[in-house]
Amino acid sequence: MDQTIELEIASADTMYEGSREHYFSVGQSALQCVKAAMAAAGKSDFRNILDFGCGFGRVLRALKASFPSANLTACDISKEAVEFCEKTFGARPVLSGEDSANIQFENAFDLIWCGTVLTQFDAPQFSDFLALLQSHLTRDGLLIFTTQGPFAARQLRAGAFNYGLDEKGVATILEGYEATGFGYADYPSSVLPLVGVAKYGVCVAKPSWVCRQIEAVPNMRLVSYTEQAWDNHQDSIACAWS
Repeated sequence: MDQTIELEIASADTMYEGSREHYFSVGQSALQCVKAAMAAAGKSDFRNILDFGCGFGRVLRALKASFPSANLTACDISKEAVEFCEKTFGARPVLSGEDSANIQFENAFDLIWCGTVLTQFDAPQFSDFLALLQSHLTRDGLLIFTTQGPFAARQLRAGAFNYGLDEKGVATILEGYEATGFGYADYPSSVLPLVGVAKYGVCVAKPSWVCRQIEAVPNMRLVSYTEQAWDNHQDSIACAWS
């Protein structure tokens, strides 16, 4: 049975944009993605959960409430964020980084949630981090990650939003998306100090491109692929050991 969800929101949480209702609904939407993947894979519970790119626990709080017996690990590039998740949700804190080769975990996980992280990478980073996450999955585990797919591409074309990019950046993404199935553009250099990284951007990927990346990772198979499943925006992809 689900426990009561923790309602404390960190003052530094940039994912909170003024609407508590929407903030908590995003966590519940992620949980729905997880439970749909569980049904597809025949899973009933988890022992060790990793929230990769946890931020200040927007999704982690929903996972903790739904799987109260699981051991939680919170991983993010922000030290303040993982410390908040340790204090508030009892999660083991792991500091992330830009180089996948430098990220270490003490154990494997039977659930890895990776929401809106791969959406910030260029193609080589996307592939590297996908392989990293798969390498820390147990044989009976599920990896669930999100991408920006056809819906995001349509919105960019229509000018409905631009993810903070200028016209040139939007055009670069759409050009790559149409040519290869994957489009990426860097954020302006002025943004990088705010995030604390050397490279940071936005990508949009066709399902066919994402599936090719999955096929290229050893021992990885697709379980489910649902467009716009997370917050009615990002695609949710579930994978397991092959």
